[in-house]
Amino acid sequence: MKKTITLALVGILLLSISGLCWAKKQKTGKVKGNTFTDSKFAYELDFLKNWKLKDEKEPSLLRASLMKKNYQIDRLSSLQSRGEFNIPTILILADTTSLSIEEFKKALFADGKEKIKNKDDYALALEFLTGSEVMQESEILVDSIPARILTMRKPFERVVKDPTRTRDPLGSARIINEFLLGYLLFFKYDRNIFVIHFSCERQFFAVNHDEFTKIMQGWEFKK
Repeated sequence: MKKTITLALVGILLLSISGLCWAKKQKTGKVKGNTFTDSKFAYELDFLKNWKLKDEKEPSLLRASLMKKNYQIDRLSSLQSRGEFNIPTILILADTTSLSIEEFKKALFADGKEKIKNKDDYALALEFLTGSEVMQESEILVDSIPARILTMRKPFERVVKDPTRTRDPLGSARIINEFLLGYLLFFKYDRNIFVIHFSCERQFFAVNHDEFTKIMQGWEFKK
């Protein structure tokens, strides 16, 4: 009898472990062609062929990330010593909260974690939450739902090689000041809050803004 019970318990344990392993392999959604469907938050996103979408493993605050395939590089950046470039990127985050969009937005930028328990996870994912400035705030619609959009600017330094300084005893490298431009977009559907982070280098903001707009027009909740 004891042996039977022991074997039964071992079987249950193996099933539990197997279930956990299976759960860890679950993705945040499915990609079919140029359409991403979020398995948990019930929306679809049609994205452009010039962008590559990567889904994540559950559980994940970050649902998907998109990176542009064929992106432009500034001529001066081609002289860059390390070949590091900021690729146009879109990050999609989703969470459940009782806060309104305005309350959530203020809590996200404010010090302390009283209202957002996983605020550190947002800080790790969203580059515009640190060292950035809000240039403008306005309202748009995402699938007929009101959304708040912040135009963001974030300075950064780039080290490039200056061909005119070949005889400089301090070396040919020099630092130039640049900045990223983009958006933080907030909207809410039922009890779910969605945060979209879009960024690119300021020289190529216009064309990437147009593509970001087209991608967000392809957002639809499965009602």
